[in-house]
Amino acid sequence: MPVLVQLPVVQRPLALGKFAVADSGEGVEHLEHAGIQHVYLADYLGLGEHGRLWAAVFRHAVVGEENMLHQLLGRVIYHELGRRPLNYGHSHVYMAEQLAGGAVACCKAEAAYRELRHLGDVVEYYARIADQLIEAGAPEICLKDMAGIGRPGMLGELVRTIKEKHPDILIQYHGHSGPGLSMASILEVCENGADIIDVAMEPMSWGKVHPDVISVQAMLKDLGFQVPDINMKAYMKARAMTQEFIDDFLGYFMDPTNKHMSSLLLKCGLPGGMMGSMMADLKGVHSGINMILRGKNEPELSIDDLLVMLFDEVEYVWPKLGYPPLVTPFSQYVKNVALMNVMQLVKGEERWTMIDNHTWDMILGKSGRLPGELDPEIVELAKSKGYEFVDTDPQLNYPDALDEFRKEMDDNNWEYGDDDEELFELAMHDRQYRDYKSGTAKKRFEDELQRAKDAAMVKNGYSEEEIKKLKRAKADPIIAPDKGQVLWEVSVEGPSVAPFIGRKYQHDEVFCYLSTPWGEYEKIPTGFTGRVVEICAKQGDTVNKGDVIAYIQRSDIFA
Repeated sequence: MPVLVQLPVVQRPLALGKFAVADSGEGVEHLEHAGIQHVYLADYLGLGEHGRLWAAVFRHAVVGEENMLHQLLGRVIYHELGRRPLNYGHSHVYMAEQLAGGAVACCKAEAAYRELRHLGDVVEYYARIADQLIEAGAPEICLKDMAGIGRPGMLGELVRTIKEKHPDILIQYHGHSGPGLSMASILEVCENGADIIDVAMEPMSWGKVHPDVISVQAMLKDLGFQVPDINMKAYMKARAMTQEFIDDFLGYFMDPTNKHMSSLLLKCGLPGGMMGSMMADLKGVHSGINMILRGKNEPELSIDDLLVMLFDEVEYVWPKLGYPPLVTPFSQYVKNVALMNVMQLVKGEERWTMIDNHTWDMILGKSGRLPGELDPEIVELAKSKGYEFVDTDPQLNYPDALDEFRKEMDDNNWEYGDDDEELFELAMHDRQYRDYKSGTAKKRFEDELQRAKDAAMVKNGYSEEEIKKLKRAKADPIIAPDKGQVLWEVSVEGPSVAPFIGRKYQHDEVFCYLSTPWGEYEKIPTGFTGRVVEICAKQGDTVNKGDVIAYIQRSDIFA
């Protein structure tokens, strides 16, 4: 899993977040006096560390975690006055003169004004949620931009709005790098009062994860923010350990595209972590879609063509489903509906005919109230199917069963963990937790890992025999000391079987037993810590002295 680091931020003396200019009325008056009507002057007009003054800030796009995109379509051209001495009245006059002189084109200014007012609606929406959480007792607000699609300007205004009303509340920003906006977003939220920034570290940083802590710290420190120094010795050690995990097992399950940024994410708003699953889905339906197109004598589609179609459909589907938050599992629901729609459209059939039950539960309100309004088309579709909408607390679907989980923990002598974290893990993911405690999850993982390793070697051109030779070259053989019959651990639940590939043995652990012709049971130890890479003898097989029973690869990192 990614290495996540939190970087506390202390505002510099003249941080925008603390000293942003809220009253822009004077400037509006000057603009109107110059004959420019209905021009929205954003609250972003503010004082930077060096007297930086920005004016006429018309947002080109408004996008938050929910991706409420409203482009101005060229109706307003962004104008920057640049760095000027601090003089608000003079600067407003200057700005008016520039606008009146044609330095900034304001086409359809009233329409632009209406669009820009929507920015305030978006900020107000999230600020209102923050108000409710703070009123309920939250000491900290975390803004989670899981896809990195939040525009820097909007995020800055949101942080400033919350801080102005709740100056003592900590604000944390969690933004991914996917489309490449993260560094600008971090700077904006810090300028406007953010206290904590989530960052990552190599080799897991950047790509679709977080910016690296070194880069973020350098940027903020250079601008005068008080940020902690980085312990480079600890950084390099953690970096090396993480790389070991990647080389040993994690890298076999990481999609290579997760290390790449993609501006395509801005279009659909889906989190970058879904790119792997989306590409797998597209590859799975690609041949089928092209078969349909060939049958219709229509040109076939490439994977890239299909990806653009999917993103376009996500952009179409998402607002019609009421803008569900694009985080697990709702991002998957939106993606699945979009993918099914694409398949139906290729066939020449209607949209919305293949919506799964989980998505319907979300649409009907069983997962809670959606941020936006459902499209009338979706509402009518639900009614035609006889579905009923609900407006009840979704928590009622999950009655309190914590006492039952406590009893299960007690019956199995399982530790509750610090702050009852083990208990809560069981309560949240009961099946997975039981598999973990029984060892089933570990065995399943080791089997999957071995298959992934073998597949990687096959992809690199190795044959099955070559793969076996390479495994043996990195491992130590377990040799039969005498002639006898191989016996693995006895199971009371069924016949004894050989250990699974990947099972770890400690240096002092018995690997197997050897039933000798003279009636003795000889213990065969491993003598070192390692994991099984190959089993050469089944339960009950007879081996001769010197035969190889198995191969185990030493693994000191897991000792």
